[in-house]
Amino acid sequence: MEITYFERVAYREPAVFWVFKERIDTILASLDNIRSIDDIMEVYNVAEYIENVDAIDGMLEQDKPQYRAHLPSLKRKIGEYFNNITANNFDEQIKNMDTHYARDFWCIMCSFKKIDKITRDKFKRYLDENPHHVDDILAQKDLSKRFSDVIYQHLLEQPYAIRFLISTLFERQRQPQPIVYVRQTFSSELLKALYIAYIESEHPHINMLKLLRVSQNDMQVGLDDEVRLMAKRKEQVLIDELSKSASAIHTDGKIGVSFRDADKISELITENGDKIVVYDRRWIYENTDYPTLLNNFIYMFGYTDLHFRSSFPINRHQISALEDVFTVKGIKTYRDSTTFSVMTDFCSLQMRAYLIELQRIKTDIESIFKWFFEDYLPSEFSVTGFSYNIPSAGTSYLEKCKNIASEMERVLKQYRLYSKYGSIDAELFEMSSEHIVFSQLSSLQEKKYVYAKSDNVIRCANDLFSNQMLCFSDDGLLNGYDNFSEALLTLGKIDKTLLDRDFQIEALQRLIAFGAISEVDGFYVINNPNAIILKHLFDKEVLCYSYCESLQGRLDSLISSGDLSEGITLFSVPEQQYLDFILNKATYSDGLDLRNKYSHGTTSTNEAEHLENYLEFLKIMVLIIIKINEEFCLKFPK
Repeated sequence: MEITYFERVAYREPAVFWVFKERIDTILASLDNIRSIDDIMEVYNVAEYIENVDAIDGMLEQDKPQYRAHLPSLKRKIGEYFNNITANNFDEQIKNMDTHYARDFWCIMCSFKKIDKITRDKFKRYLDENPHHVDDILAQKDLSKRFSDVIYQHLLEQPYAIRFLISTLFERQRQPQPIVYVRQTFSSELLKALYIAYIESEHPHINMLKLLRVSQNDMQVGLDDEVRLMAKRKEQVLIDELSKSASAIHTDGKIGVSFRDADKISELITENGDKIVVYDRRWIYENTDYPTLLNNFIYMFGYTDLHFRSSFPINRHQISALEDVFTVKGIKTYRDSTTFSVMTDFCSLQMRAYLIELQRIKTDIESIFKWFFEDYLPSEFSVTGFSYNIPSAGTSYLEKCKNIASEMERVLKQYRLYSKYGSIDAELFEMSSEHIVFSQLSSLQEKKYVYAKSDNVIRCANDLFSNQMLCFSDDGLLNGYDNFSEALLTLGKIDKTLLDRDFQIEALQRLIAFGAISEVDGFYVINNPNAIILKHLFDKEVLCYSYCESLQGRLDSLISSGDLSEGITLFSVPEQQYLDFILNKATYSDGLDLRNKYSHGTTSTNEAEHLENYLEFLKIMVLIIIKINEEFCLKFPK
């Protein structure tokens, strides 16, 4: 029951203090018997624990002064021990110390100015014998500065330890990490050399290579295009080797798209072991008018739901617990979900297959786009000024990508003028050179979107619609339900005695306070409309105010109370984030950056890659059309 850094810093739960109280009291009562380095390191941790006694929720206020009274004797004991550490007995102390005390040991050594007497040879020997302690070293500014050359040489000789530097600089950490002095210890040139040494080492980890590849260039820490390209190439080599390995696990499960004569508009079938989504070809051949061909993206392909919320953005609830733990995440990366990648590829398959069907009825998809802006909007809503230029017949996919990237910018600027002035002035449009920012495109509605504003609302949504609430409810009655909401709706009510764990009671009280459930005669029952609001937020992270007429009163109340917030933009926040991921790289380091690539000419010569990018552009152009059409339908409902 030793008390270490992790117990005294990482946890402030009330129960933790009582777990260690007996051990703390034992140490305080036996200071005269402290002999070994491990003993004194535990004394140090007890002193640190008591130093922060006010943050320990589990300790009674009247007990805190008596613990604080021990601090002087604890610190005196630590001082006496470390004053006796010299260059001569340093090796023996390190040899006898439990390695999990290393970080605290070096902290004390620095505070007592003991590192000045340690030679470089001794320090190098310590690193050689403890090659994975670089993080402990770099947590001490003075130590890492004094021995920077020794540390650097050690990293070159032990490239495995460079993983720590890469993770510290570029990985999104799940918990707050101790401060380390990487930037202050090494110059950008030295850091770049370390990255290259790691990439070229015998066993680089594929996750670390991915971090280097997807992170944004940062010259201050030595990450540039050259390093990222080297990481990308080495990552691909490892992927190829893994795919050829006899130990690699492969799956034959695939998902495809097929157009054929069918009894249903769309249907999922299994064919030769593969999952195939079959769409009715006759529907397309019998409904070749442009409005229907556009509506197919909503009602046949599901590009949006019936509230016109896009299905493209990543959904944080699609990320499994295992995937969240084991997937490496860059500080500014977007793609963290296998489900998101699969759905992205599937939507591209839909678009590719649909283009073939449109060719069979001699229809060009961008001609439909042109019709929408130049014919449909004027005739349906008397909105003029929009224009769309289609590429010439036989144009390469490279040129098509360049053209649609430009036309996308054109129609969004035209929409921005309309939303601001109520009309599109052609001369004012031609003078506009301002870059489009998706978050700054305003809706034509006074209230468009509603989001969770407080953390409490997000927790309530997770409580009601994730399976966490049903964990450890092992009586059998609640087994087989995916989430608490499903159990409530199916059973009608749930006996409160079935959910009596502390975390369950806390969540239930939170749901009752929000109004999503009620306690009636010893049973829990679900409440609408609050439960419906949480369902929207759990599934899509956003509600569309106009389509929630029965909920609007409650929404207004929750907005006033600060639980929810409203937005008046053309695209919802998840949609803005998705568009930034596909088109830019300023927000997400792993963004596809398609808009800038085709605007600045930094594209490849691979026509197959341009086809894939063209499909992405088409998907986004369809989404833009859906959102603009929605705006005018809401503005001119008649």
